[in-house]
Amino acid sequence: MSKKVGIVSCYFKNNYGSMLQAYATKKILDNNNIDNETIKIDYNTDFKKGKRKYYLTQIFNFSFIKSKLGMIKMKFDIKLNKKLRKNVSLRNKKYNELIQGVI
Repeated sequence: MSKKVGIVSCYFKNNYGSMLQAYATKKILDNNNIDNETIKIDYNTDFKKGKRKYYLTQIFNFSFIKSKLGMIKMKFDIKLNKKLRKNVSLRNKKYNELIQGVI
């Protein structure tokens, strides 16, 4: 009976580092003839629940809150700045093209 390795990965936020790590793991397994499959968990309900639970534990963590405020500011900047919005859109398109060819 052959076994298969599952690579659980979170690369749904257009994070090149996470995606490249998943790809490198897959390539090493492929190169060693180990059957594998990459499992995206970006829309998994249990994952979302765990994320919400984690956020609640960080409610008084100033560094965490500050980082989330920075993300909110970036979303507003993207909506208000046409050039930035275009650049982010192009980056997302290129990232999705890369994902299709890699994972």
